[in-house]
Amino acid sequence: YVLDRDDSSVTRSLDYLLALADLAGLRVVYQRMQGEDVDDAAWPDDMFPVPMVALEVAKGDENGHTDATSRRVAGGEYGEEEAIGYRDAKQVPFRERIELYSTLELVGDATGKRVVDVACGTGWLTKALKYRARASYVLGTDLSAEMIALAKKEDATIEYIIEDIVETAGDEFDIVTSNWLLVNAQTKAQLRAMCGGLAKKTKHGGRLITVVTNPALYSYGDTIFMKRYGFEFAYPEVVEEGAAILIRCYTPTGEFAVEVENYYHSRQDYTEALNEAGFSEVTFHQPKLSPNPSGVDDSEYWGSFFKCPLFLAITATMKSR
Repeated sequence: YVLDRDDSSVTRSLDYLLALADLAGLRVVYQRMQGEDVDDAAWPDDMFPVPMVALEVAKGDENGHTDATSRRVAGGEYGEEEAIGYRDAKQVPFRERIELYSTLELVGDATGKRVVDVACGTGWLTKALKYRARASYVLGTDLSAEMIALAKKEDATIEYIIEDIVETAGDEFDIVTSNWLLVNAQTKAQLRAMCGGLAKKTKHGGRLITVVTNPALYSYGDTIFMKRYGFEFAYPEVVEEGAAILIRCYTPTGEFAVEVENYYHSRQDYTEALNEAGFSEVTFHQPKLSPNPSGVDDSEYWGSFFKCPLFLAITATMKSR
């Protein structure tokens, strides 16, 4: 790859090209800079060194995975670095303007309500449920001790606990949120187990609001169409139950933050699993864009996102047990 000294645009940077190679399922087997074994005094003044890279197809494990970190993250096994990266990735405008706006629109006014945020991560949504939805009591739960530790540092006035939703003893909340939880189920059995845990948290007549990766995204094919919003993708070869999509998340300044694997389930899979757990009125919602705080209409900027939205929201109501 030849990079001009006067052209440092991101689309031609070495880091970007290596990221594309990674998304394509390639790994670096050799890398060096031309002339690195030559004394500076001997290097011609009118030449610049060229990075040279050798790549090969990465060999996945028995499930086709090629990245151990993304598999750990999908399973809730965040190290401190991944937890911080996950927190930083929440700062891109998409999170506030679309994900949080869409979620809170569905939650509505939670005054006088008990709310639990399952798979709360570092407490990004949890805090909004307390301060913006005005819930009377909010609990955040997550499988990751690192996530919970960061959440407590962010706001010590909110109660957070480490908990696996599949093994929850249950409690009865008026509203249960669980953004990005169900996408970690690799099989229908795991999906049913997660939905069963959410049911234990929800009182009779209580509501569930959750967010899942848009099933249509798994076959979209364009790896970088959401880069401007903070995401890149590596798609599965075959879209079927449990097929993995690799999502690389970036900070507002374009720096890599964290990568995660989400697993494919159809709308029907989600509906059936929630119905089996005791939920009714399962409804899918398209994401919405909040008005621009500056008052300027920037809907055109978000056009690519809405061609194939990253997520769908799901609402459901708990029937009597």
